[in-house]
Amino acid sequence: MTHQLPESLLDSAMPLSDCSSPSLGLIRGKMRNCWDFLRFFQRLTDQAVRYDACFFGCGVLHALGVSLDREITHNLPLSYRKGIRTTAGGVQSPPLSTWFASGKPLLVKIPSQLCSAWEENFVAHGYRNMVIHGFSDREVGTVSIFGFYNYISESDDRVVGLLNAIAAITHSALHELPQTIGREFHLVDSKKPVALTEREEEVIYWVSQGKTNADIAIILDISSNTVRNHLHNASEKLSASNRVELVSFMAQRCTG
Repeated sequence: MTHQLPESLLDSAMPLSDCSSPSLGLIRGKMRNCWDFLRFFQRLTDQAVRYDACFFGCGVLHALGVSLDREITHNLPLSYRKGIRTTAGGVQSPPLSTWFASGKPLLVKIPSQLCSAWEENFVAHGYRNMVIHGFSDREVGTVSIFGFYNYISESDDRVVGLLNAIAAITHSALHELPQTIGREFHLVDSKKPVALTEREEEVIYWVSQGKTNADIAIILDISSNTVRNHLHNASEKLSASNRVELVSFMAQRCTG
């Protein structure tokens, strides 16, 4: 996904090496997975704002603008994410485009009169507002963006102050994540149990063991179509978009 990044934003970018925050030193080598990052971000925001869901993206700067090569979401339903996907696999989000055009903290509050398919999808999933901000480092050639949905805070000024305060450290933490993590990864709150059938759990277990659908069909003495149906149903329940997410969510349920 490529976006144009205005020169004004590039000019104002602060190299991470100039950041004085002691938190930068605390994350070096400690972002082992997406859950480590999410817990870190929650600690950054916990005292200033509450929210129901959040998203993150990071990538690189190039001649055409910005390409986000990794996306992480937390508690965003699969149906919502499908609603903002383009046929080319990108994201159709006017607020995201607005941030890339300005580079300033953006507070989005949906009006009572809906004017676009994006707003309809947003409201249909119970969202009332969202905030977006990010950070770019021209010296290194990287960029990141993040935001959260249904935020609650004492004031909008406090939210803007928080966004400015954590933009650089969030950027650094995102780029500390191992490159082995997939392009898109969705996280769900393990405190919200979702009922899977015994057979769905069995299928996911064998997926975690590296088995193909055909292998699982033989092991469980069912058809490959039935295996696919179980995986589809489990994916819908857990808002998982791929097999890696399914296995990760099951691991979180077991440890939780």
